[in-house]
Amino acid sequence: MSEGMLFRVVWASCWGAILLIGAPVLSVMLGRRRGWSMLVKFAVGLAIVAFGLVLAILPVVLAPVQ
Repeated sequence: MSEGMLFRVVWASCWGAILLIGAPVLSVMLGRRRGWSMLVKFAVGLAIVAFGLVLAILPVVLAPVQ
């Protein structure tokens, strides 16, 4: 794996972890401000977690095997 690819994998994995950890906090904060129901907060949190997982896993899957 080249140095540039390794950097991209680490960078995306860090963002994925940040989103996974911050998803519940972010969805509750957004929900309080806008008066969302619990179901909408859960859906927003789940979407953020899914996006974080994609960011964390996609570069590893797309990395060329050497």
